[in-house]
Amino acid sequence: MAGWWNGSFELALDYEAVIALTQTFDAMASYVGGDWRTVGFDGHTLTIARPVSLGGGVHLVEPTGGRYRIGWGLPWLPVDPSRCDHVFGQP
Repeated sequence: MAGWWNGSFELALDYEAVIALTQTFDAMASYVGGDWRTVGFDGHTLTIARPVSLGGGVHLVEPTGGRYRIGWGLPWLPVDPSRCDHVFGQP
């Protein structure tokens, strides 16, 4: 966690985590419908189409120190690591 944004967690993700995140969002959009395709990644810039409830528009995120800061106003919640198959940064 990098801090807070608009009352929600802001996360700093490395390159591999951004790829995993965008693949997850793409899979969700493929399942739910193309209108939900709001995240793109070209290998350098993370592109987020913000919902109207968050002001709309497109937000571009480039890495700072090799990490991408995200928040997007989504309801990120802490998860007990013992419930996870894999915790990034740990063997």
